[in-house]
Amino acid sequence: MELIRIELEIDQKIGTYAARHTFSTVLKRKGVSTRVHQKSLGHSSLVTTENYLDSFADVKLKYANY
Repeated sequence: MELIRIELEIDQKIGTYAARHTFSTVLKRKGVSTRVHQKSLGHSSLVTTENYLDSFADVKLKYANY
């Protein structure tokens, strides 16, 4: 991740969570099904995936209110 950060000239430290979150965000914006998300993220429960994806809406709402 450090090499990617340097290559893209990102000032902040980033970790694998950021990559995972970005991957999921791209899938969600493309309308990919929750089941595909579940498989891609390795969640054993669809509920876990739904909760994970719902957290994206909370972040989007947070920034919309500023």
